[in-house]
Amino acid sequence: MRVFFLTHEWLALKRFLRREVKFPEGMPSVYLPWLRYKKRGYEVDICILGDFEKPDLLDFEGCTIHLIPRPRFFQNWRWKFPLSRLYYLANSITMYLAVASIVRDQGRPDIIYIYQLRLVRVGWLLAKRYRALFIKRIFGTYAYSYWYNSKGLRIKCNCLITFLKWLWPSDMSIISNDGTHGDRIARLLRIPKSKFRFWLNGVDMERLSSGEQISLALRSSSGFSKEHFILMCLSRLAAWKRQDRVICAMPLILKEIPNARLLIIGDGPKRQELKKMVQELGLGAYVKFMGMIEHNKVHNVMACADVFLQTNDMSCLGNTLLEAIACGRVVVAWDVGGTRDVLIDGENGCLMPSAEPETIARTVINLAKNPERRQRLAEGARIFAKEKLQSWDERLDMEIDLIKRIKAKHRRFSRQEEVAKASNAVRK
Repeated sequence: MRVFFLTHEWLALKRFLRREVKFPEGMPSVYLPWLRYKKRGYEVDICILGDFEKPDLLDFEGCTIHLIPRPRFFQNWRWKFPLSRLYYLANSITMYLAVASIVRDQGRPDIIYIYQLRLVRVGWLLAKRYRALFIKRIFGTYAYSYWYNSKGLRIKCNCLITFLKWLWPSDMSIISNDGTHGDRIARLLRIPKSKFRFWLNGVDMERLSSGEQISLALRSSSGFSKEHFILMCLSRLAAWKRQDRVICAMPLILKEIPNARLLIIGDGPKRQELKKMVQELGLGAYVKFMGMIEHNKVHNVMACADVFLQTNDMSCLGNTLLEAIACGRVVVAWDVGGTRDVLIDGENGCLMPSAEPETIARTVINLAKNPERRQRLAEGARIFAKEKLQSWDERLDMEIDLIKRIKAKHRRFSRQEEVAKASNAVRK
């Protein structure tokens, strides 16, 4: 069995794909399926379209990564509305031709698996051409929030385009339960339940639960000591992640908890803007930016945190929140989207009614002054993780077994079609 993963480049993989680091720096839901499919005996090819200088091949623990440069005109391209359709068309043609070339050299795929909905037409065409299964992976969606909360006509029209991609025929859609209500979009569009699965991501339970001791070395490298009360944000520095809310809360926190410090881990387009905000608020000595880290070191970093904060727009339920719970951290998150599906206020974390700086500061100060409550919440997080969360191996095996059943059914139908055609030919 051979599976082709089709995707655009991810920020969390950028340095890994350029051989600057040896392991991906985040997005385990992107790269762990490659490794699990390989371990289950599949031949795995990953086709990544990005701003690469030239075509290249990488070996990632037995999986073959094909780096596909997008057309030079669109390298490092940013939103230019008049050319946006041309941009997507050029990317689609480039991906289609590249995959077709790989198939000619190395063999036909049994499964075409796309990661982004912008590749839905390419994946569908390739699956039709090679009579392969077509799987869509939807990591989360803006559509629910935009469709129901926005009054702008242009945004509504963009949602309609997104809905069309959701409705595009496939053998299965795997939708992440990241709190953005992908299941409600599926029901709104009347997608049959047999055609989608709405699943929570897994966590690396064994590794995460091993980071119980606070890493003094890491605290020291950040300029902090064991006496400091460490707050942590760990995610991509993007507009909707809203780390600025925690930064704005820091002056209020420091008035009551002068030994409080904030570690911001990750990278993204908002990094310079957030750094500027820190300087303007005079927080240079209290807030540290540590950049991206390899995902297999997350447990060591999490071990430094006394409180883990998540104040995203739309939803705070993502990989990092699940990982913080599995690490037994005290988690504070805004009660928005489907966050409360996992974070239970007062049992395994704190849900805030708003994400205003005053609310964040009040919640953190209360926790800092109440070590018994922190200990109770941390223990509740560990118990919840053991009882409710799946390991990544369990989560991916569930997916692979589902796709194997679909593939077996697909083969039966194909044989029946061939027999029917042969019978018709004999009659004629």
